[in-house]
Amino acid sequence: MRPGTLVEVYWRDSTSVDTWTSLSDHEDVEPLVIKSAGYLVSIDRDAVKIVQSVVQVPDGDVAASLIIPRGCVISVRRR
Repeated sequence: MRPGTLVEVYWRDSTSVDTWTSLSDHEDVEPLVIKSAGYLVSIDRDAVKIVQSVVQVPDGDVAASLIIPRGCVISVRRR
């Protein structure tokens, strides 16, 4: 996919329980599956990088980047 393509990234994120509970309460806690959408910056062996907003002028600035470690990525879909 080319940089600037609108994509959805499905990925696994860390999950935590931040209260005092028994150890058995934590056995069924799993990583969350997250869906993030944005404009593709790059995909390489280390990460998928997207941004939320792009200024619509040549060489426009971008904002709100998200860098997702490649090992967490389930899929990247063109939108």
